[in-house]
Amino acid sequence: MSRWFPDLSTADGIKAGFNGGAAAAIGFGCFSLLGLAVTFFRGHMPGVDVARTDLGRIFALGGIALEATLAFVAAYRFARHKGLWIGTIALLLFLLEMYGKIATGTLASGWTFAYAMIILGLVNGIRAAWTARTFGPLDETDLERVFE
Repeated sequence: MSRWFPDLSTADGIKAGFNGGAAAAIGFGCFSLLGLAVTFFRGHMPGVDVARTDLGRIFALGGIALEATLAFVAAYRFARHKGLWIGTIALLLFLLEMYGKIATGTLASGWTFAYAMIILGLVNGIRAAWTARTFGPLDETDLERVFE
């Protein structure tokens, strides 16, 4: 396969998928922390009127902090060669966030490539976790013999 979609029939390909998933989850967490900083210092989230009140701001900051925490936990799980469920939740949360940005009109075209790479990395991490779960731990299974 290609660099963007690693070949999951080898242990090296599965590890590459996990590495891509971990890197994407770290990127997602860093983008969330950037959004947390913008919301904290600006006083509200761009394009959302709900977060202009004190209570709305508290909920917005708490939600963004929870999102960043989930992304970093997903990165840790991908780095440990696991993370099927938390990676799926992180991908769905990221897609929901992208939908919200499109709906409010705050999706900047310059960030679109970075968002696409995060989605691709999370998908590769989920693919690697699915394959590793199906065939067992990477150190104990010779996946090249399984696919012969």
